[in-house]
Amino acid sequence: MLSFPERILLVLVMVISIGIFVKAVSLRMRLVKKGRSDGRFERLPYRIARALFLTLSQRILVRHRPFAGLMHAFIFWGFFVFLISTINMLVGAFNEGFSLLGTGFLQDVHLFLLDLFTILVTVGVIALFVRRYLFKPDSLAYPKGENRVLVKEGRIRHAQLESFVVLFLIFILMLSFALEEGSRIAMGGSYKDVQFLGILLGSQMKFGLSSLRVLSKVGWWIHIVGVFAFLAIIPHSKHFHIFTGVVNVLLKRFKPYGYLEKMDFEETEIWGASRVEQLPQKSLFDTFACIECGRCQDNCPAYISGLSLSPKWFIVNTREQLLSNSKKILKGDGSDSPILGNVFTEEALWACTTCGACMETCPMDIEHIPSIIEVRRAEVLMEGRFPKELNPLYKGLETQKNPWGIFSGERMKWAEGLDVVTIETNKDPNVLYW
Repeated sequence: MLSFPERILLVLVMVISIGIFVKAVSLRMRLVKKGRSDGRFERLPYRIARALFLTLSQRILVRHRPFAGLMHAFIFWGFFVFLISTINMLVGAFNEGFSLLGTGFLQDVHLFLLDLFTILVTVGVIALFVRRYLFKPDSLAYPKGENRVLVKEGRIRHAQLESFVVLFLIFILMLSFALEEGSRIAMGGSYKDVQFLGILLGSQMKFGLSSLRVLSKVGWWIHIVGVFAFLAIIPHSKHFHIFTGVVNVLLKRFKPYGYLEKMDFEETEIWGASRVEQLPQKSLFDTFACIECGRCQDNCPAYISGLSLSPKWFIVNTREQLLSNSKKILKGDGSDSPILGNVFTEEALWACTTCGACMETCPMDIEHIPSIIEVRRAEVLMEGRFPKELNPLYKGLETQKNPWGIFSGERMKWAEGLDVVTIETNKDPNVLYW
């Protein structure tokens, strides 16, 4: 149990950290609310079950990148194991001996998992550090030169720094926990046989009782301060997905990737989205759920072929544009700059084939394609700008109701001699090819 001054210090640390966290989260959620409403709560029981399964199993992360996904899963699962431990530590500071799981079998399981995940999380952190900073895969580093992707100034550097700070913090949290547990056991504190790591470390600590007390206290404080430092940092980094990811998965759109949402031309004067605040709320929320893993980029045929479209940087740049214009957007004045030319290039806008590879591989169920389509709509309907190659398509649709401009009386010529079944001969088909 802590002394009275230590309790005051602990409360102060908690208040500051939680205050920073709440302020940052509030700003981001108010920005999301500025987007167009697009309700996503049908089939709610299924949505909840699916979100919980995919989040807890980490299936998509492991499926597409087995090694990196497993290392991330170690850290993710360890988060829940240590969440219980953190609650025990905080309440125990005011009520000695408190255990959220009691003192029986469940506590034994939890104590074992704490020691196990101290090792697994440490292994995961080291592995991800080596992968990011030594191997430097394209998906985590700056886009390839031939892609000429717009990237907000300094974003790569900030992302690398964010990841370093978070990985370092998690590493320190594991070391501090092991230090506190080992030194407490070494000086004769109560323990159970399942605490194999603490027992092993405690047996190696050949210090005097006063030194062990200091080590235990230092380990406890480093761990707690590290937890609340982590809490304060999270909303300001891509690691905000710890909280937003499961919500984003819950809000997934269960429609074909290239599905076009209907537009109400009578009720709105803005068609599509030329500025970030005109995007749907889900699109804005997507930006705060992105983990910047680059799986979408790795599988995008446009990016792979050297075009300037990167689904990853489209989402990241949208978030940066949203935050950099937050004051004006919240006042209702709107952002300073349009999406096109600030979030991605005109080439990138029209390079997307709506194939869905980005959305299929995204572990956070981010919807890149609907956002891109919204920008295209604004360019075509509001600005009258589109690639000249689309002129015949638009003219054909306008005059003959088909993209090739074929005279309506000749539309079935392609089927001559093929014995094709038509709607006239089968009034109730399963599939209608139009």
